[in-house]
Amino acid sequence: MKATLRYTLMGLTFAGLTFLSTSCRKDLCYDHDEHGLSVKVNLSSDWEQEWERTYAYDWEKLWEEDWKYDYEDLCPAPADGIRVQVYTSDGQRIESNLPDEGGRIAMPEGTHELLFYNNDTEYIVFDGVAASESATATTRGVTRSSFHELHAGELP
Repeated sequence: MKATLRYTLMGLTFAGLTFLSTSCRKDLCYDHDEHGLSVKVNLSSDWEQEWERTYAYDWEKLWEEDWKYDYEDLCPAPADGIRVQVYTSDGQRIESNLPDEGGRIAMPEGTHELLFYNNDTEYIVFDGVAASESATATTRGVTRSSFHELHAGELP
């Protein structure tokens, strides 16, 4: 009886030690937004759909009914999406594309500068986006392909 109990205890001890020494080990994955050591910011967008500002003229009041378009026809639609440039304090730039209603932006911990703009701006050229201080947005230049010479009285 003593031998059976001794072998049973030794077997249980051996099984327990085997179980404890073969525990599962999983490598940590920091390659994805869900697993990475980062801050997640939920962005909610609120669109202002104005195509002009009332400075010297209030075009909405001055708009004539016989013009080709109604004033409201020129009001822009909301953008198809938002592009976010995150500039970190160590010079890193992180670019994210979000739907027009907003979304989640992942970034490392710290103080950052953020630049938001519509990502459906096909006629706007962005330059110098490597740093937030040098980022510019300009419209594309249009040239007349059939230009030969100036008309009489036309200034260059």
